Amino acid sequence: MPIHAPPCLWTPSPLGVPSSPSGPPGTGAVARMEGPRFQLDGLPTDVLAIVIGLLDEADALNIGMASKHCGAAAAPFREAALTRASFRWIVTVSGLEQAVSKTNALWKSLRPPLVGALMRQSRALHPALKPAARLALQKLTPPPSDDAVLRDKLDRIDRFERLDRSSDDEDDTAPGLSGGARRPRLPPFARIMALPLPARAGLLHRWLDVADGIALDSPRLSGWRAMLRSLPDPYRIDILTAVTATACDDDDGWADFLGFAWDNAMALMGNDASRPPSPACVRLLAALAHAIQTPSVHAEDVSPARAAMWDQLLAVAGRLAPTARMSVLKELAAYLSLAAYARDEDRGLLARCGRLIDAAFHGLEPADTAALLCHIAADPYRDENECRSDRDPLVFSVMQRAAALPNDQFATVLATVLANTASYWEGQRFALIWDAVSVNAILLTEAGARARMLTALAAHIQWTVPPHEDDDGTAARRWSAIADKVEALSGQWRGEAVVALSASMCLAPPEPDPVARLLRIASHAPAIYGAELLARLIHHPNYCKNPEQWRDIMDRFDELPLDVRVITARKLALVLAYFSEDHTPRTHDGLPAPVTHDAPMSAWPRSAADARHKLSAIFAPLPQRDQARLLARFAAKLHRRPWHAPALEWLLDQTATLPPGGVHERLIVTRACAFAARQCPPEEFATVIGWLMSATSRLPGAYRGAALLYLSDLASRIGSPESLAGLDALFATVPPQDRGDRAAPRSGSRKRKEVPA
Repeated sequence: MPIHAPPCLWTPSPLGVPSSPSGPPGTGAVARMEGPRFQLDGLPTDVLAIVIGLLDEADALNIGMASKHCGAAAAPFREAALTRASFRWIVTVSGLEQAVSKTNALWKSLRPPLVGALMRQSRALHPALKPAARLALQKLTPPPSDDAVLRDKLDRIDRFERLDRSSDDEDDTAPGLSGGARRPRLPPFARIMALPLPARAGLLHRWLDVADGIALDSPRLSGWRAMLRSLPDPYRIDILTAVTATACDDDDGWADFLGFAWDNAMALMGNDASRPPSPACVRLLAALAHAIQTPSVHAEDVSPARAAMWDQLLAVAGRLAPTARMSVLKELAAYLSLAAYARDEDRGLLARCGRLIDAAFHGLEPADTAALLCHIAADPYRDENECRSDRDPLVFSVMQRAAALPNDQFATVLATVLANTASYWEGQRFALIWDAVSVNAILLTEAGARARMLTALAAHIQWTVPPHEDDDGTAARRWSAIADKVEALSGQWRGEAVVALSASMCLAPPEPDPVARLLRIASHAPAIYGAELLARLIHHPNYCKNPEQWRDIMDRFDELPLDVRVITARKLALVLAYFSEDHTPRTHDGLPAPVTHDAPMSAWPRSAADARHKLSAIFAPLPQRDQARLLARFAAKLHRRPWHAPALEWLLDQTATLPPGGVHERLIVTRACAFAARQCPPEEFATVIGWLMSATSRLPGAYRGAALLYLSDLASRIGSPESLAGLDALFATVPPQDRGDRAAPRSGSRKRKEVPA
């Protein structure tokens, strides 16, 4: 998209896909996007602003760079995006109040998403600041509505569950610790139903989805039917859709309720085949398709009622426009896995699979066809079933028919097959599927598609070996074969595949040296993949454990361009900051082994202090922006590692080298204080409190309140009245709203009352 090319021509990205450059990995080639093109420079600014308001954030920012006229129209949207991005740096009520003022200055139509983001960020503040934070949020104009507060609470429950399932996700919003958080309570059903109809219809589906069987006060399906009859359209259909999508057959009225929903859908569709169904009708049909692929509580996953509804929905989907049809067909695809695990013996499974695949190739774009085949290949119930071979007929049917797709879509389907059939307990079965996919991959002729397929194959080699069994050499041959094919690619396509090969390096044949081979292949790939490969090797359990391997890593790190070193430096920070003398090779006398032939940076660290010195030297040439981001990321992960005071000291020392008063500094210091408040042992308190007080004193007064409150918690936990008294001078510079329940410096008792969560 030219930046200075009047008239401004812009092509929208596909629905749901953010605009981004594409082309060979590691290049900045801009994709040639297909679709309608609009001359936007000729539109009045107010009309152009309406057009931009219909786009997602990425497209809105991109269109603003097309010309000065587009930039002027997109300015309010750009300001909203920047305001929202600044919320992550909020650590005090003062910062929250500034964010509220910025949000109120935006267009009213742009505020609702930011209000939700501010509410989420306010919950990450120190508990003592939350009452003042609630007062600050009341200054939003308009203040959060009842339905916005309820939606935020439901989002909190959903987010809590996701973070609980995946502890590796970085929590960018919380300056403190995620540990010890309590699961939010589900709002009562009556509170949802008390909302005005527009808000109720929009929120009920979210409530039912989050409730997931834990709500005891929602009505039976028969009760829903009575309530729905009294509601006006379109709210009746919206609420019917929400209830249908979450209905479970533990209710005796389940089949009758689905029939009731089907009758409503048919009434909305009408008899005129030339007239496309309304969006409300499409959503209701998709909800019905979702309901029949929800596992049964009666072991009747393929009951005649479900199968009959599946057939009816597939027949009716042919009347829908392609986009609407996809929303129904992808829900029907999940039912096939449900039926497979139920061992549908009436041969209806393969017949239905064939009919659904036929529908995928009828009237849909290749990308949509591939997406539907991926839904069939995907396994939404894999965590609930051990005998995954029941799905093999579906998998092989999908692979066979996908060969008719263009290369790029064919590769997408094959990669999905690998990702969804890998099983730790069924290595021999997966080896057969892996081999079948590799045979199909031979049909790919385009370099990009072949590279993506090799990446998927490389990433799943380790799953082809049965657990607790030694490889008989087959996996090693697979690894070598993939490495040969990756090496045959041109340099621009090698990167992702060579990084994926490092995951199964333990299965590679010992000769030639697999690490040396991977590094040689990566040397011709874009530098970003070389940096990622080094990062993987640093944390590989069988590599980078002795001075020779370390020297090789550091020599290659020095050869990386400065702009990609940050990728490897992220891993080096964890290794060197937590380095222990136990890792240092020693002589028979117990002394560190002499190292005379290495350059200072390539030498294996002689001690923990030497390791941190090397780490600081690695950070020094990086741009300050990259240094700040790396340090913020390091601080965010403190609570995931055991307490190690030297790592905390290095973090604070390195943060002191950043420009004073920056947003990263306030976040890092606050996170460090929160971590110490929870983890610092009493024997190290005297040393650690000095580091933290020094770092906190460098923060501006408006941003040190939260850090001081965490230090106060630490001193109270250890039992150090002297330290509490020493904090008084720092609290004197803190705005009143950032002191929590700690008043201005005074003598007497310093006992703090508990703040309700």
